[in-house]
Amino acid sequence: AAKRLGVHGGADALPAWACAGSAAVASAAACVATHALDTAKTRLQALPGGGRSFRSALRGLWCEGVGAMLTAGLAARTINGASTSAISFYLYESAKKWLRRPEEEEA
Repeated sequence: AAKRLGVHGGADALPAWACAGSAAVASAAACVATHALDTAKTRLQALPGGGRSFRSALRGLWCEGVGAMLTAGLAARTINGASTSAISFYLYESAKKWLRRPEEEEA
């Protein structure tokens, strides 16, 4: 089953560009899902004296406006994460294919 699904780089393995695209989509989804919490964490770390609590940082962001909390910096973070993941996976899959021994491809 592993060979049929291309899990170990068999003949049916996904091409490097498909792995890169999957990595970009997954990274973008992760950035969107965690952006509000990451913004609150950063705000908490930037407050004088380390801030009071994570809850107070979230409350402060909420008072400033939900739209600003959910969108400020999201595009840049998503583009950065998606492109970094896509490049990393593409290079990894390409190197893996290039370094594979010829007898492994026949098996």
